[in-house]
Amino acid sequence: HEPSERSTAISLGLLTFLATAYFFHQHERMPNPNETARVYLAMSIVDERTLSIDTPFQKYGPVWDRSVVGGKSYSDKAPGVAFLAVPFYAAAKAVAAILGTDLSLRAVHFITRLPLLVLNALFVAYLFLFLRPYAPRVHIRAAVVLAYAFGTVAFTYAPLLFSHQHAAVLVFGGFALIESARREGR
Repeated sequence: HEPSERSTAISLGLLTFLATAYFFHQHERMPNPNETARVYLAMSIVDERTLSIDTPFQKYGPVWDRSVVGGKSYSDKAPGVAFLAVPFYAAAKAVAAILGTDLSLRAVHFITRLPLLVLNALFVAYLFLFLRPYAPRVHIRAAVVLAYAFGTVAFTYAPLLFSHQHAAVLVFGGFALIESARREGR
């Protein structure tokens, strides 16, 4: 008896989310400048309603992926990933305030990755469903999707605040829309 399409897609997405979240890493003594510039930007937007990353820079330490203009520091990274992280950081900060605690920089690094982990998990579930016409057998399709999720650089980049994996997901999404329209004769 084959598992249902929907339950398999959900299971694959959930497994991907949990695995990529479990392998979270962030080194406080030697933070990744690529990610930290984005974390600082999300924090600055929520905390001070500014794009300048001066306050987190002064509070938590330098980040080398920055630009200085008019004496102010700014992230030199494309802002899309940081913008995705803003609502997650704002919600976590509100919960922390209700609980009477502060968020550590490590916690902020993890929280700001959540939208990217969710996007990747949704993509894995979608990819499983999208491949149905090409691989009708559920177990074969699940194996292909798991090989993609855990056996390619997608596993490396998905939990990081880089735009590599997320750009790939969006590009594939565009391809999938075109292919779906072609299959339906539109």
